[in-house]
Amino acid sequence: PNSSKMWAKLGTLNWTPYKIAINWDNEKKLRDEYENSFVKCNSHLDENMYSKTEPLATIAKEILNDAAKLAWSSSGHSGAYVPVFAIGVNAKLFQGKMDNTDIPQKICKAAGYK
Repeated sequence: PNSSKMWAKLGTLNWTPYKIAINWDNEKKLRDEYENSFVKCNSHLDENMYSKTEPLATIAKEILNDAAKLAWSSSGHSGAYVPVFAIGVNAKLFQGKMDNTDIPQKICKAAGYK
């Protein structure tokens, strides 16, 4: 396969409406892993305690994290309950351990949204 077509417009990752500029070092990481994974078919999955991830996705995530100035503690989800604490109006909604997917709904409820 000819990978040069894929990289013809590289330099900016474009997901409307956002554009994220990437530098040459990051572009090279993406190119090298693309070649390794899809042209040479020499891919392996990055594994941690919670998930298996294709290396190209791992590199893209790292680049996006760097651009957004954030990071995740893992690339997976443990599914465990999390301890939550709050003070102020409607703090009683956030007592004890709860499923992390319930937290946004409780925030909306505390703010008066339906």
